[in-house]
Amino acid sequence: MLLPNKWNDYAMQYLKLAESKLLKEKKLDNSEILPIIYVARHYVELRLKMIRKISKVLNGGKAKNVEGHNLESLWNGFVLLIEQVLKNNNLFDTKTQDGLYNIGEFIKSQTGWDDDSKHYAIHLI
Repeated sequence: MLLPNKWNDYAMQYLKLAESKLLKEKKLDNSEILPIIYVARHYVELRLKMIRKISKVLNGGKAKNVEGHNLESLWNGFVLLIEQVLKNNNLFDTKTQDGLYNIGEFIKSQTGWDDDSKHYAIHLI
């Protein structure tokens, strides 16, 4: 197995793992569901961190590592930056605003009981 040499490769491995298991199996064992959710959730976390870092630079800031594992907090920091990038480029409209809001609501609904993924990770042991 090749170790990832780029951030994108690293993040994509989590998505590919989750997808491969979901696509190969017609029926999942109950014991497999939480580990798959954990892996897919980690992919989302890594992507939010990457996009948040990029949007900081696009807004004139410095690229800094984004800390934390709470998807809702990561999203809230991300959405403000991405809205500013879109507004600066005349790409922000009500449809985009509604879409971002809906994504935020979905993230909030999925992270309320496990804000840092520890509940998912415990099933990997």
